[in-house]
Amino acid sequence: MNPYNQRLDDLFDGDPNILSGYHQDYREGIYGSDRFTRVGFIIPLILCFIPIVYHIFFLLDYDLLPLPELLWNTLVYLTPSRLLDAIEAYANPLRIRNPALKGIPRTHAAKSEAMRRVLGLDKPGGIIGSVAQAGRRRISTLPGINMSVLTAEGRPAGLGNWDNSCYQNSVLQGLASLDSLSGYLTNPKIEEEMEGGVPKPEMKMAEALKGLIAKLNDPANNGKRIWTPATLKNMSSWQQQDAQEYFSKVLDEIDKEVGKVAKLIQTSQGFESDDSSDSKSTSSEVLPMPTFRNPLEGLIAQRVGCTTCGYSEGLSMIPFNCLTVPLGRAWEYDVLECLDEYTKLEKIEGVECGKCTLLKFQKQLSTIFDRTKDIASNLAIHQQCKERLDAVNEALEEDDYEDKTLTQKCKISPKNRVSSIKTRQAVIARPPKSLVVHVNRSLFDELTGELKKNYSQVRFPKSLDLGPWCLGSSGTSGDPSTEEWLLDPEQAMVSSSRNPSRLRGPIYELRAVVTHYGRHENGHYICYKKHPGFESEKEQWWRLSDDDVTKVTEEAVLSQGGVFMLFYDCVEVAGPASLKPVTDPTDMLAIATNIPLPTFDEDDLSESEYQESGLTTREESIATSISDYDSEEIGQGEEAYEPVKAIAVPPYVQQTAVYNSEGATKENISPPSSLVMV
Repeated sequence: MNPYNQRLDDLFDGDPNILSGYHQDYREGIYGSDRFTRVGFIIPLILCFIPIVYHIFFLLDYDLLPLPELLWNTLVYLTPSRLLDAIEAYANPLRIRNPALKGIPRTHAAKSEAMRRVLGLDKPGGIIGSVAQAGRRRISTLPGINMSVLTAEGRPAGLGNWDNSCYQNSVLQGLASLDSLSGYLTNPKIEEEMEGGVPKPEMKMAEALKGLIAKLNDPANNGKRIWTPATLKNMSSWQQQDAQEYFSKVLDEIDKEVGKVAKLIQTSQGFESDDSSDSKSTSSEVLPMPTFRNPLEGLIAQRVGCTTCGYSEGLSMIPFNCLTVPLGRAWEYDVLECLDEYTKLEKIEGVECGKCTLLKFQKQLSTIFDRTKDIASNLAIHQQCKERLDAVNEALEEDDYEDKTLTQKCKISPKNRVSSIKTRQAVIARPPKSLVVHVNRSLFDELTGELKKNYSQVRFPKSLDLGPWCLGSSGTSGDPSTEEWLLDPEQAMVSSSRNPSRLRGPIYELRAVVTHYGRHENGHYICYKKHPGFESEKEQWWRLSDDDVTKVTEEAVLSQGGVFMLFYDCVEVAGPASLKPVTDPTDMLAIATNIPLPTFDEDDLSESEYQESGLTTREESIATSISDYDSEEIGQGEEAYEPVKAIAVPPYVQQTAVYNSEGATKENISPPSSLVMV
């Protein structure tokens, strides 16, 4: 019998009409009550179990997403892409979408940005944003609750995150740790009003970043939660949520804004004149132009040369604000190895060389010219050959290897060009004041055709000497003060970390580290940065996961293998490696100089006269050459031996001067050093 029927019989004392429908309502209640009781019990149990598990993993120091961001990612994951497309099409019927993207599923980042647009979170004043802000304001008025203050002593301010913007927060915290960037944004020349009634260009991005950095570095805001301005918020890309991409977009926009201001300032100063009575018409003084150089901007020198003919096109300068270093397939790397890989001398096969092509045709035309000069029937060929040979020789003398010259003047078709092996090398020509290193963790999966994350661990130093990767660190000159650029295509322009460097510095100090946890298409960014401690001038390291800020040790920061970006500040400029400053003699040097030398023993010196072998080794020949002078030193008389005193070399200080067109000197600019092109 059915167990439910047995329960009904027991309940109604075996009434035979119980199954006929009279008590159907009771039976449905009994049948259904057990099922709904089970569901109603399991769902609350799961809801209670999930926070407990999350809290346990959080206490075990697992790198988990913040709870609001985790809920947001879950909502984005569960929302169908077709639903978002339908809502966007209804809200904006004139929206234009690329037909090539039709049928391609959206990534998690693209769905997140689409949901932000649907909910109005991508712009200030949205409905959801206004409701959330009003809710936070209402809750903060309750007694004992403050939504903006995080109780912590000396803890730096965190950045709020309610729309999956950890990649923005980590980059902004890293930029705030660079002192040089703050000085660049607060340049007084930028704040000055334009003369002559010229309207000043808008600098929304620069003003927003300057204000945010000032708030993050203000000790009065320690322990608070700060919200990113809308101008910086809207710089995110809807295609992917990448910290390095956001970094580049922000800096490029700031450079455009500052460039417009600098152009107007230089234009207005160019038309200024001095009408004072003491000015002379025969002499003019050029007003100094203000400099607006981004401290994160440096120059990369790239050299491309042919290994066959040895021709190099020279050095092409490429500006950069972030060094993107590659990673291989190994489990662990050092950032010094990554810099070696970035600046290594690489060979490129099958590249057309204009000089090799001209040299080949010069040889062929010279042979034809010699064979046809004495034959009367070949005068036309001889004259045509002479004209082409003259054009080839002229191009070789002028080092003109452009495609237009080879095709039009020398009459050499593209199919007759000569291919050779060329080398390419990119090195640092002008180091920036603040160095940002980006570790490229994107790998192309040949099986799936998609990008995936490279999980290799990367070690990085607290203090970084960039000299071995700067132009001039490698050379053959014995004078370390002589700057030397190697133009031989088969020789490296830098020493790298494998060879001794002719340069020392610039030396950078680590200020912030951005790490990434998770997969390539989604994950979480965390920033580690230095910040002054509570009631102490000594800086301490802090871990900033959005507005979750905790104190960490320096060892914990340096052990972060999943590093994504490194922020360094320059603490010492570059100089020759042999001129390192030595202030005081070290203890080991003082001990070594106080040890007396052993006395001479004539019996030991005379043993070399009884060598029976007729062949002498390298060591024996050196000993023989030294012993020829020993008798002179011994014959000078024995004097009391005194230990040699340690010599303290004064620190090297580079002199500065300015050389104008007439040879007069001024101050504040380094003198031109001798240059050797090899």
